[in-house]
Amino acid sequence: MRTALALCLLASLSACAPVDDPNALDEVGATEDEVRVCRTTPETATRTALTAASAGLYYTSESDYPFDYVSYLAAPASPSRITTAQFLRVLGQPATTPVEIRTLDRVFAPLTNPEYNPDAGRFSALKRTIQQRLTYVQVFAVGTIQVHLYIVGRDRCGSLVGLHTISIET
Repeated sequence: MRTALALCLLASLSACAPVDDPNALDEVGATEDEVRVCRTTPETATRTALTAASAGLYYTSESDYPFDYVSYLAAPASPSRITTAQFLRVLGQPATTPVEIRTLDRVFAPLTNPEYNPDAGRFSALKRTIQQRLTYVQVFAVGTIQVHLYIVGRDRCGSLVGLHTISIET
């Protein structure tokens, strides 16, 4: 019974961030390393869901680019939206880097239209996954011509995570 409880608690630790009650950790025998991972690792279920939903999909613009999972541990800890200036700092980009906030609908509109895209159903499912798994979803378009699109939001633990792709815009 103790082993089952320990596994259950450890599984929940790896799924979410801070655990502030060291007595609860002692009770199940969690190591300091396991606690450290819990405090610094975004929720794995969200990563799995976003990666699975975007697998094999390409953002179509003047070129096609895949989606990559991204997580930013250096993001501001407040579980809310972040500003363009904060996001550029997280990326390590100069404050003068061109950045625009776009809506999820704007990004997905051409991708979810079945008249133009045979993968429209899969893109609709990806959009739903993003909306179900993340709060405070924002799309940052960074740069010009080769525009890096970051579709990010907060997972259940408050970590800033999401997907990245590239849009060629001439």
